Amino acid sequence: MRSSQWTIRPATKADLPIIERWLATTGELDSLAVNWPTTLLVFKEKGMLVVADKSDNAVAYFWGSLVTGDSVLEVRHDMRSRGIGAYLVSFLVAEARADGASELMVECSPHTSTSFWQKMGFTISRIDHKLIGRRSLTELADAI
Repeated sequence: MRSSQWTIRPATKADLPIIERWLATTGELDSLAVNWPTTLLVFKEKGMLVVADKSDNAVAYFWGSLVTGDSVLEVRHDMRSRGIGAYLVSFLVAEARADGASELMVECSPHTSTSFWQKMGFTISRIDHKLIGRRSLTELADAI
């Protein structure tokens, strides 16, 4: 998927050191760098998506599923609040709809991500000491 500024594409091996570098410069509370070993494993076994800028440099990545809630989405810290995450979530929502999903789920971790997920139409609730976001994809729920 392309916009005038970004492209969503499968990640390549060349993206990994770029992402790892920008994760290393992000504050621990605002980053999912702790998940890097899992990210590398998922990349090898299932693949992941990146959002690339006009120079084809990764500025965000996603792996997993918004249907199961087992996922990671991260935007490079200095690129946040530019619509990149929203662009990626819109793509993922469209994919889930096309696949027939009726509900999406995310774990809001770090907790600072809750406002982003609320802006993306997710309702946040605390379940077993975790902040879980849910979004219905049914026609009726979207109309409300």
